[in-house]
Amino acid sequence: MRIIKLLTIVLISALGFGQQNEESQKYLPNIVPPSPVAYELGKYGNMPIGLVTGTPNSSIPLLTYKTKNIQLPINLFYGKNGIKVDDVSGNVGLGWNINIGGMINRTIRDRKDSPSTLFPNSAVLAGDSQARYDYYLSIASETADSEPDLYSFNFNGNSGQFIFYQNEIIMLRDNKIKIEHLGVNGFKAITPDGLIYFFQATETSLRNTLGSGHSEPSASITAWYMTKIVHPNGDEIYFTYGDSFYEYITSKSQTLSFSPVGGYTDNTGCPNLPLSRLPRLSSIYEDYLAIQAKKITQISSNNPKNGTIIISYINNDTDVLGLEKITNISIKNDDNLIVETINFNYTVTTNKRVFLDEISFLDPAKKYRFEYIDKEALPERLSFKQDLWGYYNGKSNTAIVPSGIKGYGFENISYGGANKEIDTIYTAKGMLNKIVYPTKGYTQIEYEPNTYYGNKTIYPSESSRRITARFLPNEETVETVITVPNIQYIKILGRSLFDSDNCPSNHNVNRHYGNIEVRDSLTNQALPLLKIDAYGNYSSVGTSHILTGSTITLYVKVEANTPCKFSVSATRPCTRSFCDIKYYVTEPTVIQTNMLTGGLRVKKTIDSEYNGTIKNQKKYYYTTSVSDLTTSSGKTVKLDPSYFEIQTRRVDCGDPNHPGGFVSYRDYQIGLITSSSLMELFDPEGNHIYYTKVIESIGGDHFENGAVEHFYKFKKNTQGNLIMGSDIKYCPTNNSAWDNTNEEKNITYSNKNGALTKIGEVVYNYILDPRTPAAKKIYSCRKNFDLLASYSGYNIENLANLSIKIYDIKTNWSYLDNTIETVYDENGNNPIETTKNYYYDNLSHLQLSRESTTNSDNETLETKYSYAHEQSNQ
Repeated sequence: MRIIKLLTIVLISALGFGQQNEESQKYLPNIVPPSPVAYELGKYGNMPIGLVTGTPNSSIPLLTYKTKNIQLPINLFYGKNGIKVDDVSGNVGLGWNINIGGMINRTIRDRKDSPSTLFPNSAVLAGDSQARYDYYLSIASETADSEPDLYSFNFNGNSGQFIFYQNEIIMLRDNKIKIEHLGVNGFKAITPDGLIYFFQATETSLRNTLGSGHSEPSASITAWYMTKIVHPNGDEIYFTYGDSFYEYITSKSQTLSFSPVGGYTDNTGCPNLPLSRLPRLSSIYEDYLAIQAKKITQISSNNPKNGTIIISYINNDTDVLGLEKITNISIKNDDNLIVETINFNYTVTTNKRVFLDEISFLDPAKKYRFEYIDKEALPERLSFKQDLWGYYNGKSNTAIVPSGIKGYGFENISYGGANKEIDTIYTAKGMLNKIVYPTKGYTQIEYEPNTYYGNKTIYPSESSRRITARFLPNEETVETVITVPNIQYIKILGRSLFDSDNCPSNHNVNRHYGNIEVRDSLTNQALPLLKIDAYGNYSSVGTSHILTGSTITLYVKVEANTPCKFSVSATRPCTRSFCDIKYYVTEPTVIQTNMLTGGLRVKKTIDSEYNGTIKNQKKYYYTTSVSDLTTSSGKTVKLDPSYFEIQTRRVDCGDPNHPGGFVSYRDYQIGLITSSSLMELFDPEGNHIYYTKVIESIGGDHFENGAVEHFYKFKKNTQGNLIMGSDIKYCPTNNSAWDNTNEEKNITYSNKNGALTKIGEVVYNYILDPRTPAAKKIYSCRKNFDLLASYSGYNIENLANLSIKIYDIKTNWSYLDNTIETVYDENGNNPIETTKNYYYDNLSHLQLSRESTTNSDNETLETKYSYAHEQSNQ
């Protein structure tokens, strides 16, 4: 199933050329995501947080609902690398997330899963078989579902993802949780401690997409909220929900379409073939989502003595009308008396952005207060003032597709794109920067831009040389020789004017002409003078050109280290002809340096007492080592979230006498560059940057109280295998990066007389257990155009309009294989090493079976673990 991002009622706008609406929408991610609240809840458990991404990790414990045997903590959590312009404020304000109970959400890929969805066996589809052919046709006609939906869960400290495949639940990471599908009654999950969780309150999303290759609008269940927890000893906790409805624009999108470099110069042989297409921006498309949502209103149990939790909401004038905010949480005892109330106070800015300002309790001294960086400056949702990653950049734009696109001939074309450069001053607007605790103490958070170490091209300053010729009293030619160190298109700005310095005004007859030509000084060969056409291509205008009263812009291509003679002549009396020659005297240089990318990372945290006395502070260096605090350790998953594709189209040539009786057609290509915040709001890959090394400076900026150096694994998911047609940019990747973000090692240093001394080291070795099922082959398909005719029988021409890509999904059962901990004395000497090995012998429960510890004296202590269900089977 193709990625179907949750677009919902797409606004149809007329575009500047035929079929643009289809092209713009077809190449956006074709997914249906859950509601923003459900999505954030699922992301909370699956996204890596903390040092590896530079994300603030602020958790506010609110309360814990308890029975005799069950504990259900309710926490408020903040973890953002920047507020994106199109972010939705959720139910507790921008950047915050509250997990009350839990949920399973679904991102629909291609068609929504159904109980009858079956995927063909990979062996059946091997080779050029009739079964494979038929399956591809069924995908193209949307009678088959080719991709399983992606399910994410997060509840009571448990999180993960799974898919349905052949009516079986396949966990993407085997995390010891058993999930069962209850059909129309939702899901239940069983955790290793024997607790059973039921998810039966459904949330529905309505989406609609425009263009071929997408299904008709339909409502789909995209979230199942927790309704009950059952303990083996009989304790039960119940979750009650109310209904709500809201709809909003998730994002805006735009496509730049053009003919590939070279274009089409004629339509010989096919009168219906389009001529070359100038680069053209589409209209702005608005993607709508309508949610029949659930909001939790009560938590209770089967024992009245445990009391009840009541959650109340307020509907204010916010970024999404109808998406209510939690206003208070009340706790009642078994006598139905309120024993605690937690109030949530918000600010709604003039741009309708909602920020959580304060949480207060019945005790007036118990409150949390939150401050943000210039929250009033954050623009309204859907503003075009965004960088490539969707963060605020303060630029006034009227388009979404970025300007300054490299390649494809765009360097020479002005197409009205947006300034999407990063501006870190604006990126920080709206970010949490201070938490005041009930003790009146507080934490301050400082940020800095995300960076990675890469190649940067430094272009030299442009040089300019003017040559002027005058007709006094005869024609004059003036020459200059220019040599450049590399191949360049040298720019020439030329013009002829009346020579008022040397001629009386009555001689001005407004006919002033000159001439320009360029020759290779070594061969005396005249070089072609060039103009840039509307498609960004250089075309020759001859080897000389007349200079008139209007400035003309010409170019000449010169080879490296080849002296070229520029000659300007004034060819009419009282004429002054001149040319300004623009060129570079040095080559561009490529250096390795830290490069900006989207979003922020935590730079420093300062913990202070109520009177301002600093208790603790940490500075974070996202660099390669403690001896190099300047080179970024950042690794990017992707550098640019705008996507380029060359797509094939087919037109009927209108030739009824085509040999063989087939339809006469011609295929042609168009280029598409698509930009949408949808890509970043619902990115299945998570963060776009990770840090492989992070150093904590404890006590200040200069390791006053020592340091901890962290080493993290970085690995990208690999791409699937394209087997037909052109690439599908939004196709899911193979889930191969099972160990991405794992901490591989940390080293602890003390500060002894101003020098760092290693006093401890822990090495973590993880393993991907081979005792898991083979990967499932998933087929992602896109129909690029409609066929003009169908062919009988087994004919590959019936598949000519398809792009098909195969990717793998498998269960990655990984775990900590062993740790090696080394402790040193205060001088960094006399290491004492302890090794711990972990064994998982029983595939039926995937829990730790044995643990062995070996010390520096080679003494080994082994601990075995047994579980109740194992003993009952003996």
